[in-house]
Amino acid sequence: MKFKKRLKYAFEIENHSDISLEGMIKHRDKKYDDSMEYFHLAAAMGNAQAMADLGMCYFHGRGCKKNYDLAFSYSQLAAKKMNIDGLYYLSLMYEHGHGTDKDAEAADYYLGTAFEMTSSLGDRAAYEYPYLFYSIAKKLIKIGTEDCLQTAYNALLDARDGYADDIEGGATYFKENLAEVEALLKKSIFDPFRDDEFEDWDDEDDEGLLS
Repeated sequence: MKFKKRLKYAFEIENHSDISLEGMIKHRDKKYDDSMEYFHLAAAMGNAQAMADLGMCYFHGRGCKKNYDLAFSYSQLAAKKMNIDGLYYLSLMYEHGHGTDKDAEAADYYLGTAFEMTSSLGDRAAYEYPYLFYSIAKKLIKIGTEDCLQTAYNALLDARDGYADDIEGGATYFKENLAEVEALLKKSIFDPFRDDEFEDWDDEDDEGLLS
């Protein structure tokens, strides 16, 4: 989208949330260059989700070269507005030292804050943020107590369903994440918590999602 066309679009739409959403639609269609245009436009209009999505794009190198400094900056802007995705990516970068120094305490703080904010979303939370549930599960597995493993197992089930839904909606870049979650769910540490829900997961449907 050329600059003049972007400006005309902004004046016509005015609602930066709609512009940000259009960017995510382009992103799911793997039109990453176009999605970046929409995210930049919406972010310039003050949209926190677009700021977080720019952080995500720079973090993964989608529609741009990987740039952890920009990823950190945009995620930080979004996190200041208490955006869940911004908080999540800020946690990732503090954990791995991308765009900033490693800081385990800060990583845990931002991850925990993001997870707490999903409580108001109810059942929608895992479908909107499966990667957040996956990250929480991995943290709890490392702690390893019975209560933590039970919570981790439930979080993995939620992440599995959320990733599957995203993949069906076109976000095929989550296939690897779904495979990782499935592998974790099969580990013997979760045997005490297993019930018919996991065994009822259709293997054929699973193979279709991952193919």
